[in-house]
Amino acid sequence: MDTKNLTDAIIIGKHHADLILISAKKTTERIATTIAVAKAIAIESNIPMAIFSLELNNARLLAHLLADSAQRNVLEALEAKHANGQLQPVIDAIKEKSLYIDDTPTLSFYELREKANLLVKEHNVRVILIDYLELMDIVKTENLKELARELNIPIIALSK
Repeated sequence: MDTKNLTDAIIIGKHHADLILISAKKTTERIATTIAVAKAIAIESNIPMAIFSLELNNARLLAHLLADSAQRNVLEALEAKHANGQLQPVIDAIKEKSLYIDDTPTLSFYELREKANLLVKEHNVRVILIDYLELMDIVKTENLKELARELNIPIIALSK
């Protein structure tokens, strides 16, 4: 299933309590997938979403999201922000959305479970994306499947 079909299925509610594994061998593929999913679900469809980014920090992930939203490359987007303020509407639109990013680099499954439970209860998060699974400290896909069922939401995990 490609990213567009996946996000469409999530948006219309066809994926509940599922673990969805996406293989993306290169960092650029993982970033592109993360940005595409976040943009479609949290930004365009306004569905509360959490991203656990073990590879990129918040600033880099947001820079990529801004660049994608502004249809520019990252450096041009950041330079344009200073040059003429064209990105301010994009920044404001992203701030208004329910997109929660956690960039804890060595997240354990138990920390993920605790944070995910809080986000679902306090912010009604409906989708979780984990980038990238191999960097998570001691996690089994069975545990993530169980967590998805427990929270009754789809969990998307990017891996090699």
